[in-house]
Amino acid sequence: TPGTVKSTLVRTPSTVKSTQVRTPGTVKSTQVKTPGTVKSTLVRTPSTVKSTQVRTPGTVKSAQVRTPGTVKAAQVLTPGTVKSAQVRTPSTVKSTQV
Repeated sequence: TPGTVKSTLVRTPSTVKSTQVRTPGTVKSTQVKTPGTVKSTLVRTPSTVKSTQVRTPGTVKSAQVRTPGTVKAAQVLTPGTVKSAQVRTPSTVKSTQV
């Protein structure tokens, strides 16, 4: 009776070990394929974004140069008209006092 029990215990662990070796081997091959696909996608995305950013600031700069030029011309005409009005006002007041 005890001799038969020993032979059965030796066969059970040998079968379990062979199953554990096959499981991790399949998982490793799947992990290697996944990161390879993600890297190729990341390289294409930033290249498209950079070309769009270069065109945007070029258009904004040309618009900014035209705006201040128009504002300066209007400011020069305004103070010139105010000065001529101030000179006439005090001359009229002096003649009245005399």
